[in-house]
Amino acid sequence: MWKAYCDGGSKDNQNKQEGYYSFKIYYDDKLYCHKYRLLGFGVTNNQAEYTAVVDALAEIGKIAPSRDFEKEVKIFSDSQLVVNQMNGTFKVKDFKIKILHEMLKKLMNYEKCEIIKVDRKIIFAELGH
Repeated sequence: MWKAYCDGGSKDNQNKQEGYYSFKIYYDDKLYCHKYRLLGFGVTNNQAEYTAVVDALAEIGKIAPSRDFEKEVKIFSDSQLVVNQMNGTFKVKDFKIKILHEMLKKLMNYEKCEIIKVDRKIIFAELGH
């Protein structure tokens, strides 16, 4: 089973929002990859959270279809917005978020793919921020 721990954020840098994210991906509890990326200025926290999940699933997709890997994916995020929008509990209203939401829906095409809300402490323990 694939597991991805994802987090994104936006910090104030000289009165401009600068986005970033990181994620860790495991396959059968073995670390597959760990990535950190700066997204640049003008990125909101929610956009960074979504982008982390989109890019983590895209990374899994690079290798999972080409080999005989199990097609079950669990994504762990502390973002209430991302998890609830992807599970259909919250509506998607923001235009930029709608684009990321649609991308994520297309990437969640595994036999079983779920996004799970976890406590911030779990994300911090995995990613260190």
